[in-house]
Amino acid sequence: NPNIGYVFLIIYLTISAILLLNFLIAIFSETYNFLSNKKQGLYVQEVIKLRNHYDFHPLYSSIVYSPLPFNVVLFLIIPITVMVKSAKFNSVILHIEYVPIAVITTLCFFVVTV
Repeated sequence: NPNIGYVFLIIYLTISAILLLNFLIAIFSETYNFLSNKKQGLYVQEVIKLRNHYDFHPLYSSIVYSPLPFNVVLFLIIPITVMVKSAKFNSVILHIEYVPIAVITTLCFFVVTV
């Protein structure tokens, strides 16, 4: 029967397509597993790249760079920061904002590593 060759060809091409699709899925899965462990680092890297575009303002950077829990409290200090216009006051506010975060991060580091 001359059509039996076409049947075998269709079966061969179907099996080959399924195998190639399976290899492609395996490659995507391996790439996803590799990058999923590094996704936080890649995200932080992009944030740092964007953050470098901002200029540090000596008078108002405490308003711009305040971390999330402190920006709600800082909402009350914004009028004072705008009225005072002092680099020293800005530096003090930045230290008040970031010293607790640095202490907590350092303590967490020591707890995890010990």
